[in-house]
Amino acid sequence: AKRIEMQFVRDVSAKDLTKGWTEGFKNNTGDLVSIQSEILKFNSSMRDMKEGDSLVIELNTSRVTVLINDEKVSTLTSDTFQQALLGIWLGPKPPNEELKAGLLGG
Repeated sequence: AKRIEMQFVRDVSAKDLTKGWTEGFKNNTGDLVSIQSEILKFNSSMRDMKEGDSLVIELNTSRVTVLINDEKVSTLTSDTFQQALLGIWLGPKPPNEELKAGLLGG
């Protein structure tokens, strides 16, 4: 099991979140067509986040659960989507190389 928890230090709109996720998938996933429906479901679960809000992504065997402020907002069941989601941070074009290194224990 893996868990990614983001604590927001400023307000971020749902539009900006989905834009960032979509860019991350495009930069790090070879076949977006096969997970398009999961990407749409994942993006539709995003909300406007306020300073202090939390976004948690839990990755268990074949399941991705999204929680916003401890409320479950989405569950996706796809190994391919889970790999693509992890690829946002661990793929060839992460948003931040230092974050990638840190997630990998470097």
